[in-house]
Amino acid sequence: MARTQTHAARRKIILALLVRRLRRKRNRSFYIRDIFEKRPEYGEYHHLVQELRHSDPEYHFKYFRMTKASFDKLLSLVYHKLVHPPTHRRPISPAERLAVTLR
Repeated sequence: MARTQTHAARRKIILALLVRRLRRKRNRSFYIRDIFEKRPEYGEYHHLVQELRHSDPEYHFKYFRMTKASFDKLLSLVYHKLVHPPTHRRPISPAERLAVTLR
């Protein structure tokens, strides 16, 4: 009889732990937030930095404290350290990583 009681007590404890674990588990209703999904459309790098590179070299220098040529040279030196292999999501480009780091 004592054996069945300890067995039942163990089952109750295990069940309580499972219920507790299920309650703690976060329900994620979306995989990627909208703000991150829209980064190519509305992000600073994809608009402001690209415009600075192509049309306003003076402000590009003020923004990054280096010329476009210096930025490109620095990018070529550190590119292999900043690149990440693509997975199921698009990784942040090395140029964007460098721009964020310098800014």
